[in-house]
Amino acid sequence: MIFKHGLAVIRDGKLLLVKKKGVDLLITPGGKPEKGENNIECIEREIMEELGTKIEMESIELFGTFEDVTAESGNETVRIEMYLGRIKGNPKPSREIEKIFWIDSKTNPSKLSPIVRNRILPALIREGYVK
Repeated sequence: MIFKHGLAVIRDGKLLLVKKKGVDLLITPGGKPEKGENNIECIEREIMEELGTKIEMESIELFGTFEDVTAESGNETVRIEMYLGRIKGNPKPSREIEKIFWIDSKTNPSKLSPIVRNRILPALIREGYVK
């Protein structure tokens, strides 16, 4: 099992997702913690690496833990501890990120990673965060 931390950034009822280079499906920004990092430090670093921006730290709150098959292979399970939070400014793809997307409940689900499609997005819609 792969353990990751992710950030759900929502603006105007839309969720920010990223397309990593070499991966066809859209995922939430975030990643695996490095040795000695706590959850928040991991998310902070990943957001800077992937989106080139900082998190409004006072906005971060735990949303839930979700589990499904990975976007990369589909043969492995990933568990993501998701946080809600705001970022400063406008995100820009950097490093391993090819493109940034803002999605809503009408987005074609075949473009979404299994964990986003089956777990995270339905929970965000249910709670009224995503329209």
